[in-house]
Amino acid sequence: MTYKYETILFDLDGTILDTNELIIRSYLHALKGYVAEDFSREHIIPHMGTPLTEQLQRFSGLEDVEALAQKYREINLELHDEYVKAFDGVNEVLKNLHEAGFKLVLSQQKFA
Repeated sequence: MTYKYETILFDLDGTILDTNELIIRSYLHALKGYVAEDFSREHIIPHMGTPLTEQLQRFSGLEDVEALAQKYREINLELHDEYVKAFDGVNEVLKNLHEAGFKLVLSQQKFA
């Protein structure tokens, strides 16, 4: 069978990989001591997808959040392999597409 397209481009974060729990835990860690005691995942989830700096500013009330961003990135890297997982069925779909002859491209770039 021939296809009109030869290459398929996938966004990695949030499409192929479930990074939600990693993101939530990273925010909670970075913001500890800067937000109210009852600050939780329910505060974070509605704003997911917003740039890191903007969220840290919103949640902390600080203008300069570079130290918080560094703290976020450090714990994010530390916890990455524990919390990042492929969404159910993704591996099988990618395998099937590859076996069908498609070139697959995975990107972390944000597209508008």
